[in-house]
Amino acid sequence: MIGWGRGRAQNASSTVNLIELSEDLYRFSRRLRLAEFFYDEDDEETDNTAHSQLPPPAFLRKPSSFTPDTGRDLALDTFIKGVSSEIMLERQRNIFSNLRNEEKEALRELRDNDKITVKPADKGGAVVVMDTTDYIGECTRQLDNTTYYRILTSDPTNSYNKKIQEAIDKGIEEKEISSEIGKALLVPHPTPGRFYILPKVHKEGNPGRPIIGGNGCPTEIISQFVDYHMKDLVSQLPSYVQDDMDFLRKIHDINKTGPLPPDTLLCTMDVSALYTNIPHEEGTDACRIALEEGRDQGTKPSPSFICTLIQLILTLNFFTFHDNTYLQTHGTAMGTCMAPTYANIFMGAIERRLLGSFPDKPLVWLRYIDDIFLIWTHGRAKLEAFIQHANTFHPTIKFTSNISPIHVPFLDVMVTLLDNYIHTDLYSKPTDTFNYLHWSSCHPQHTRRSIPYSLAFRLIDVKAIPTLPMAAFRRPKNLRDSLVHSSASRRDIVGSGPCNISRCMTCTSITSSTTFTSTITRKSYNILHSLSCHSHNVIYLITCNLCNKQYVGLTSQTLRKRFNTHRFNINNDRGDAVAKHFNLPGHTISHAKITPIDQLLTTDMIGLQNKETFWIHTLQTLEPQGININDQATFPITQIHKHT
Repeated sequence: MIGWGRGRAQNASSTVNLIELSEDLYRFSRRLRLAEFFYDEDDEETDNTAHSQLPPPAFLRKPSSFTPDTGRDLALDTFIKGVSSEIMLERQRNIFSNLRNEEKEALRELRDNDKITVKPADKGGAVVVMDTTDYIGECTRQLDNTTYYRILTSDPTNSYNKKIQEAIDKGIEEKEISSEIGKALLVPHPTPGRFYILPKVHKEGNPGRPIIGGNGCPTEIISQFVDYHMKDLVSQLPSYVQDDMDFLRKIHDINKTGPLPPDTLLCTMDVSALYTNIPHEEGTDACRIALEEGRDQGTKPSPSFICTLIQLILTLNFFTFHDNTYLQTHGTAMGTCMAPTYANIFMGAIERRLLGSFPDKPLVWLRYIDDIFLIWTHGRAKLEAFIQHANTFHPTIKFTSNISPIHVPFLDVMVTLLDNYIHTDLYSKPTDTFNYLHWSSCHPQHTRRSIPYSLAFRLIDVKAIPTLPMAAFRRPKNLRDSLVHSSASRRDIVGSGPCNISRCMTCTSITSSTTFTSTITRKSYNILHSLSCHSHNVIYLITCNLCNKQYVGLTSQTLRKRFNTHRFNINNDRGDAVAKHFNLPGHTISHAKITPIDQLLTTDMIGLQNKETFWIHTLQTLEPQGININDQATFPITQIHKHT
């Protein structure tokens, strides 16, 4: 079990297989000889080449066995001979195992133990070891759902393959495809798909995500063919998001248009079990419309022929599990090549009708397959009404949602609304294991060395909230670093107090103290920084001297500017929580005392919001005991580091 900690990407070192090595050397030399052989033809290509017919996709091309003769290029022959000789000599060196004997034995025991089933987790990169009885029970529970699956009494491989053959023959007859492509679309020796699940460790009860492995099944190649002809249509959808980096580019474009309106809300929506809930007819119709609108008229193969293949892929999706054969009767399977493209096009049709059927529109609507990000500017009540409308719009497509005025996670990005602009930071799901490649793995050294480099670049690309990097030492910090200094220094006195700047109106309201106390729990806490009206990036505590209720807030500006805003809102009876409280009968601004209680040394809004929520819960300042409203406590308390 020790080896398990190295991660499931760990490669064990092994002796060289001479047969495989010889085959690899032959393929390498053949690629070089082919490049040399066709080099002159490549140079003679003209601009007219761009208008010639494109070659068929790789999965439809019959592999060539042609290899140019030796002797055409002496330098190339010498290079290939030298590389081959050096590699064959290198194989004679001693190869040391990167696994200890007890680790090898543990892995063998795990492999041979039929009482457990080992699967990767659905998300996060974890490895899940399940009791085989529980694994089979979860699979059977899902397959017993007659809405999606039906058990078959016999193996339909031959009859299903015949249906595909008939559709292909008709396509050849009607000039939709050539006879060569028609032959390539048939799987030579088809077999049923294989059903398995990936445990969802992030959900209660750890249900499994159903996957149908389609390698070798009758519809494998026609699924690749359909995906090849439809995948370019997905990028034409207005809501299309390719990946994290594409999402960041779109956020940058949004910020370039100027600040967002006040009271803007961030929201994410997720489609529940999208793949298995797409009705066959609706999904096929959406693809037909997308093909007709997104391609030139008369393009072959026609939308009609492609949709015929889609219907075959959907209705002939059979598989085996535990000595039984099943047919999926609703939705599409995760595992077939065309599934993501098919689901994307279907959702494109759904969202177009959904957005057109509601009077208020989101300012921004972006989607990555079944994950949706939107910016809403019409108030929370109308947003909740829109989500309710979305959940009644279609009989099988349902949404979960997350709404916040501060921040929401989308993909691997934390999206934060700050000063009416959108900022981004890295987001790690609670199930992430950060299971990167172990250094001892038998991978090329450049692969292992590139991991921290690529992670650092990702951090720079995603983290749009500017923060200073943490200091790093070439060696651990020792006593000399801590105690010896080149000049005498003065330790700052910790605590809160006035800034004593002329005309500062906050100095009369700030408390001078080294501690602060919760009026609910009566517990006192030390102030660990030297703070005043002029301090930035602080968490502050407002106490009402009349009724002893308290409020916790944050500011990235100076405390003086933030309290001036509170004073203005109180005097003008603006609608925030502090203004409402100090406009209660008998209350005035003179009853408000402010204490800066915590600080970040850099402007990190996520860190400030974490600290704010920590102190809201620790000091118990939420309504009705305190002044804070519930919307201000949006961070899960379990994710906040304890104050020390």
